[in-house]
Amino acid sequence: MASRVAALLLLAVICIGFAESEILVDCCMSVTDKPVRRSHITSFHIQEGMGCSINATVLVTKIGRSLCVPHPNKSEWVKKLIRNRKQAVTRKTEVESTLARMKFSGSYNQSQNAKNRSCH
Repeated sequence: MASRVAALLLLAVICIGFAESEILVDCCMSVTDKPVRRSHITSFHIQEGMGCSINATVLVTKIGRSLCVPHPNKSEWVKKLIRNRKQAVTRKTEVESTLARMKFSGSYNQSQNAKNRSCH
């Protein structure tokens, strides 16, 4: 019985080791310093460490492509793009929360009804 438990425990440790070593990390191997239009970008993430050989910024476009550009510490246009993207997300969140409060309080429906009456 003890040998079965030991064998199962050993098998579990081996399987976990294989699972950890098989995790693929999608890394930028190089970057392009060509500026990208802010309107084309939907999201981004910073590549630092994570088993990747270079630090970079991964920009995700509206059509789902990933573009590798320099780390924000190395490129002013990337730093500005990230700052603008964060501000846009903050503004969108603020608008959504304001609309949610208006809908909850009923003032949104009243303003929509008034707008609809004025159009006819």
